[in-house]
Amino acid sequence: MQDNWKAAVEVARNRAARLRAKYYGQEQDGYKPVKVEARTEDAEAYLRRMSGQPQAPSREHRLSAILGRIEAGRRWIRPQEIGFNDASVIIRRIYQADLTAQEREFSLQPGVGEIFEDIIRYFIGDPESPIPLTKGLFLYGANGVGKSYMLKMFKRFCDVIPIPQMQFQIAQTKEILQAVSDASNLKALNPYKSGGLLLDDLGEEKALKKIYGEAENPMDMLISARYERFIDHGTLTHFTSNLVPEELTRYGTRIYERLNEMTTFISVPGRSYRFDDPVDFEDLPHDPETEKEN
Repeated sequence: MQDNWKAAVEVARNRAARLRAKYYGQEQDGYKPVKVEARTEDAEAYLRRMSGQPQAPSREHRLSAILGRIEAGRRWIRPQEIGFNDASVIIRRIYQADLTAQEREFSLQPGVGEIFEDIIRYFIGDPESPIPLTKGLFLYGANGVGKSYMLKMFKRFCDVIPIPQMQFQIAQTKEILQAVSDASNLKALNPYKSGGLLLDDLGEEKALKKIYGEAENPMDMLISARYERFIDHGTLTHFTSNLVPEELTRYGTRIYERLNEMTTFISVPGRSYRFDDPVDFEDLPHDPETEKEN
């Protein structure tokens, strides 16, 4: 019995020593009074917990939480909203419903099927999407191959499911610049600076506008503003254009680099849907004067 008592005392003494080391940083044995000012963060948290006061997170926990928020903000991970097979059925039905009114059938040109499937995976947030989920889309290709129409159908897709994080508005670049010109004020750009947005037909607009007698480039300013929203909040901007990426340097190297950072360039091949007998634009004769104007 006496041996058991001694063992119990020894256990108690060892426990007291461990607690002193944890809560007061004093590793010596014994029951001497401790210095209150020497209490560690663990001791303060323990006392708050015992008294019912809100607990302050430990340094390690707080640091981990901060780093986690930084990482989450950088990656902007979103959950998958719907399965790929169901999404495929829905988007095809959306296409067909729209095309029926035009007495047309849904079909994809050679080389577009894989792109179409990749974009489905992108919009539903499929982790296996080959297109980065955190960037916008930049679809480029010849006139009439269906770039703008494809994204208009996917806008309807995001609205009808719905997928709030991927919903976006559509604005023609020419219309934006016309609004700036009519207002003679760059404040006309403000409605386009936040929220998801498709800037349709980038490159079709005239670059410079006269604002109070000074030549300004509204599209440069708008892209820069949306780039800042992309960096700070993950706001997505999509684009369609007849320009290949290398031609975007007309907006300057800085804008080209920002477009490259905030979007994924995707070439959409094919022949124009705007003719009864589809025509490949590479086969059409070129008018140097027309190209010069564009």
